[in-house]
Amino acid sequence: MDMLKKKLKSKEAEIERLKEIERYAIQLKSDFEHYRQLSQKEQQRTVDTANEKLIEKMIPILLNFERATKHTPAQKSSPEVQRVFKGYEMIYQMMRSVLENEGLQKVDALIGLPFDPFEQEVVEKVETDTVPEGSVLEVVEGGFKFRGKVLIPVKVRAAVAPQTVNSGDDSKSKTDRNPEGE
Repeated sequence: MDMLKKKLKSKEAEIERLKEIERYAIQLKSDFEHYRQLSQKEQQRTVDTANEKLIEKMIPILLNFERATKHTPAQKSSPEVQRVFKGYEMIYQMMRSVLENEGLQKVDALIGLPFDPFEQEVVEKVETDTVPEGSVLEVVEGGFKFRGKVLIPVKVRAAVAPQTVNSGDDSKSKTDRNPEGE
């Protein structure tokens, strides 16, 4: 009987050790899966950062193609010149399509709406009382986002309230400007 009890205790100890090894293996598998997911996320962030930097460098080229296509000569130009400009336009469209498929988005500002400091940059303030202060008057240059992040803000002209001129006493205004009377 004692021998059977010893064998039973030995087997129970062995079973407990196997259960511990199984728990360790499950934890190891879970840790490895977590590591694999983190590694994939980090790899994707690295790829996204590299793409963002490359696309950011490509934007000036895209804008130059856009400018070139806007200056297409009139229909009176020779067929050869028209074909060259048609080629420019095709290259521009292809490049734009590729960049958009990678996540580039053109950002525009709507004229008359309030200035948005998160997507726009004021390059000129224009005094006017015809529209509310802070409204976009004109888009100077469009901007770009890459996967929701603003790479280049939209450059705009924005409205500001006109400066009021005091038509009061000159001596008072001089004193206001320089209180020491110098």
